[in-house]
Amino acid sequence: MTGKFLTLFFFVSWVCISCTKSGALTGNTSPSNVSGNLTGSVNGGLSPVSGASVSLYGSGSATPIASATTTSSGSFTLNYTNPGSGFLYLTAIGGNAGKGSNNQIQLMAMLGPAGSAPSSISINELSTAASLSVGNLFGVINDANGTVTLNTLKNTQTATNLMTQYSNLIANQGTAVLNTSNSNVTTSVTNALYAMANAFAACIENSSNCNGLFNTTPSAANLQAASVLESGLNMILNTSMNVTPVYTQFSNPMSAQTGFSLSSPTPPGGFSFSSGLAFSTNTITVGTNPFTIAFDSSGNVWTINSSSHNVSKLTSTGATLGTFNVGNLPLGLAIDSSGNAWVTNRSSNSVTELSSSGTTLGTFSVSTGPQGLAIDASGNIWIANWGTGNGNTATELNSSGTVIGTFTVGPAPQFVAIDANGNAWVSNTDSSTGVSITKLSSSGTTLGTFNAGRQPFGIAFDQNGNAWIDNSADNTVTELNASGTLLGTFSAGSGPQELAIDANGILWIANSGATTVTELSPTGVTLKTFSAGTAPGATGIDASGNVWVANHGASSLTEYVGISAGPEFFPYSGPQFP
Repeated sequence: MTGKFLTLFFFVSWVCISCTKSGALTGNTSPSNVSGNLTGSVNGGLSPVSGASVSLYGSGSATPIASATTTSSGSFTLNYTNPGSGFLYLTAIGGNAGKGSNNQIQLMAMLGPAGSAPSSISINELSTAASLSVGNLFGVINDANGTVTLNTLKNTQTATNLMTQYSNLIANQGTAVLNTSNSNVTTSVTNALYAMANAFAACIENSSNCNGLFNTTPSAANLQAASVLESGLNMILNTSMNVTPVYTQFSNPMSAQTGFSLSSPTPPGGFSFSSGLAFSTNTITVGTNPFTIAFDSSGNVWTINSSSHNVSKLTSTGATLGTFNVGNLPLGLAIDSSGNAWVTNRSSNSVTELSSSGTTLGTFSVSTGPQGLAIDASGNIWIANWGTGNGNTATELNSSGTVIGTFTVGPAPQFVAIDANGNAWVSNTDSSTGVSITKLSSSGTTLGTFNAGRQPFGIAFDQNGNAWIDNSADNTVTELNASGTLLGTFSAGSGPQELAIDANGILWIANSGATTVTELSPTGVTLKTFSAGTAPGATGIDASGNVWVANHGASSLTEYVGISAGPEFFPYSGPQFP
């Protein structure tokens, strides 16, 4: 992208986190709406970058608050009026790292909330790699032909989570070195960060290397990178193609020059650093045998307590807002676009509708053994009827609770999900006949029957319209396209039941036969396994990127704070997340 400069602007609204060496902002703070001074340095590997244009931006604006040019030592001073709100960040564009002017230089660093911005900061390849990594983790990065921007963060909790994870990789703002005090930053994570930083340095220190870097870091569609930052995103998003050539051609040979020494003579496993991110875990006590999780538009968490015959409503931090009685053995739960909760009562052969405050709005009779349910874009409720007799069916109700139709599906249906076209997919857990998935049109016409695996339970759809199904008896997850063609079968934990997919296409799977949750990449690669409570039966992802797990055998929920790209991907019109 010769002759073009990359301007970064973030549309974010972030909040402050505590200032500690292990993770957060350091230096003196600037009170709001007064003049402030920011000093810092720009470095490319071991070399200072002179003549770089450093710009300070505030959230929601493409106009810099202040700009400065680095000196021969790479240092800069910015005098600015602190806006007092929003998030501040810096970019360093162009300059000379020792081998002539290089307009391909692109570096970035997160400065922090305006109300507590540090007085000094360092911008280098490590700060850039960490920014790209956590921005991608939370699904807020956009890339248009090499111009990289960040979407608006929807709430302050997401901002807190993202900044915390950035600080888990970068020790402090003043030096921008690796946070080795974080025990999760293993040798593998260190090598991955350093390898990416070295690749950036190859281009930054010598412009003659830039075209080679861009050719070596194509996108998943095999398109050449158009900028330094796009090359980093491509490393993260297209690791299988990029990791070995990047390491061989740029990272390892450059280690002596840049100072980012790799401790391993072999390429890192990939450029995803999520395993190096620390997170906190909350355990929240609820009723007996919780099963299924849903979120309303206010960010509250709902779960059903199947053996307590009630529903719990919690704040986003786990404080109980109410417990509401429903029918016998509730198992399915979904929130409609009005914020009302719909609950199936398997032993009562009914569905209960609750208002957002927990008031019973109606109880409606359905077929035998209703279990899973989902709500389509028209507000109709689809229910999988697990029981015998009138079971082996799916019932469709309108938003008033009136039965629109009852349709034959496979044996022992348990869960139902709605795809982006309004079709209902039903998992038939007694799949000995080979009919494990039934696909129905919005009017109940059978569009197809597919064999996914044995004892299919949860179904979720990704951004490509593909269906992912937990096969409890096989300990696998199956991916089908919209036509039901098998795309792949991938290992999960023991007895997978329900799953959720985040904004990055990452799968989070509850393994009921173990005390674990499995994280899978969009291509089915196991990224990490997390400990949960006894017999986790369902997962859900809130708008802040927190992953929630219902521990069916422990009468509790587990919350993993800030490890995902929220919210959970919903292809249908449900509640609008804050």
